[in-house]
Amino acid sequence: MERKKLNELLAKLEKEIEKAADLAEKTHASAAEIARSAAGAFSQSGDIEHAQNQASLNRLRLNDLNHFKNALLQSLNAAPNHPVKVAPICFITLKFESGEESQYFFVENPVLIPDVKF
Repeated sequence: MERKKLNELLAKLEKEIEKAADLAEKTHASAAEIARSAAGAFSQSGDIEHAQNQASLNRLRLNDLNHFKNALLQSLNAAPNHPVKVAPICFITLKFESGEESQYFFVENPVLIPDVKF
């Protein structure tokens, strides 16, 4: 079974992980700076909370992307399956009687990657 689509997904995923890691690092540094500069100001406690929550969300997204990458690598490293069997992550093309086609990846826990349908 050809793994071309899964390899294409892996390439897109690695780019997203790189972006997410960079963003998580920057928001963590920004949250730490805001916490230091507004340590004694009660009026800025909302800014501190917002910055910390944003940093936490970015770390969670990075974590989700890394878990998804591990599942994808397991699918790629597994012995090729019979085309009918659905693996943890696989590419599906549906062909309708009207001639229309729909393509997407079948996954258990989808993540958001631009231009990829799950």
